[in-house]
Amino acid sequence: MVIRSITILLGLSCQCRGSAYAMAGTNATRFVGINVSAGTTTAVNNIQGNTITNILLNTGSGAATTNGIICRNNVTAGNFNIGTTTGNTIGATTGVDNIRGVSTSAGGIVVGINTSTTGTVSIQNNTIGALTSSGTTAAVSGSISGIIISGIAASVTITGNTIGNATANNMRGGTVGLTTGSSLVTGINLPSTPTTATITNNTIQNLISVGTNTAGFVRGIQTSTAGSATATGWSISNNTINNLSTNSALASITSGVASAVGIHHLASQGCVISQNSISNISNTNTATTNIVVVGISSA
Repeated sequence: MVIRSITILLGLSCQCRGSAYAMAGTNATRFVGINVSAGTTTAVNNIQGNTITNILLNTGSGAATTNGIICRNNVTAGNFNIGTTTGNTIGATTGVDNIRGVSTSAGGIVVGINTSTTGTVSIQNNTIGALTSSGTTAAVSGSISGIIISGIAASVTITGNTIGNATANNMRGGTVGLTTGSSLVTGINLPSTPTTATITNNTIQNLISVGTNTAGFVRGIQTSTAGSATATGWSISNNTINNLSTNSALASITSGVASAVGIHHLASQGCVISQNSISNISNTNTATTNIVVVGISSA
């Protein structure tokens, strides 16, 4: 299977580049741009050179895992190359709020790419930027993730992706001056543990988690906090992670995870972490003591 050069520009004016295509309502509506379940054969499926941009979803859903409330690319079974020959574009390469989820339920996550397959996955050369998730009231937080590995894949390669454009705070969960809930923001998130994983040469930048409650966080690369007896041969190297910020009141550090982290890896999984560049990781909460900010954590 090959999915190539599909452009989904959902604006309302000439060439679909004006006001965002808006989906309104209070039902638990969710949007997926490309959704593929390709079976478990040895064939490799390709998703190359596609663009999705300019979306506004108003929803009652608080879906906080896997493909969330908005997901550009969701693959659930099979072996996949995503962007390996021609990168996919999700959101915008400049500016903010290009793909935006507004939920009446806390935690709704906007996701660039989610894979829950148990096959082999290679995610390369993709550009993800200007994603926003937030509620309209203070207690309703929002969450963001550029790439999620939610299935126990045989092998995962995540290389050469740009998550977050050059505009400040363009990957945003919550709303400054409003959100008091707990917004969860990650660049690359592996809540499930592949047998092998190579995460190299990615740029993760300008992520912000807004919300003054005690469970919010911003993290560049995050792995599972549960040990794995099968994970071997992991590598996290040559990634550039900068400008991650939060105002969360999370003061603890448990299993190596804190309110603001550049790279988290659970030591029991076995991994080489080398030659990464991490800078400007911050927590701006002034009402909570003993805040912890971490560059690299292996615990």
